[in-house]
Amino acid sequence: MALTKPEVASKALVMVGANQISSFDGSEIEKVVSRQIYETIVEDCIGAYYWDFASGSQQLVMVTGTTLVNFDNAFQLPTNPAPMTIESVRVNGVEKKYDIFEDKLFIDANEENEVILDYTFRADESTWHPAFTMWAVLSLAEAYALSITRKEEIAEAFGKKAETQFAKAKARVGKQTSNKAIRLTRLTSQTR
Repeated sequence: MALTKPEVASKALVMVGANQISSFDGSEIEKVVSRQIYETIVEDCIGAYYWDFASGSQQLVMVTGTTLVNFDNAFQLPTNPAPMTIESVRVNGVEKKYDIFEDKLFIDANEENEVILDYTFRADESTWHPAFTMWAVLSLAEAYALSITRKEEIAEAFGKKAETQFAKAKARVGKQTSNKAIRLTRLTSQTR
């Protein structure tokens, strides 16, 4: 079932004994608090690990006419979806150091190089895995318990449950990759 932001928030609100919501608009305490904390907590959850449903890889395009200081060239970062965190940047398959200013990535590469960005983005709730959704709900419930019910012991209990669920979610949903290929060129060149 594809979830929406208010549906995810409502799951957490119900856990702390508050009312469900159908939107973040309005003056009810549940809506005011959700408007203030929802995105922060969700982005923190997504950014905590390299999730399959929130990861992307894209070849970057070089930008000309940009003032450079410590790197050869600038490359345009993706905008849709925009990166929340960058996992790696590779130039012709080799990870390289880089810097980011505004919406550009600065790196020692040129238009003849293949510059690949691996990143995490803010994934829509409709794409979340159930194990991750449960972790986000428990993390929200921890915050709602403090800000709506003002009961620290309940917040701590949800915090502990959220930690346990995070481990489960990582095991079930985390970025699944094959083993990296071993480059044998160094070994084969010695035998010739």
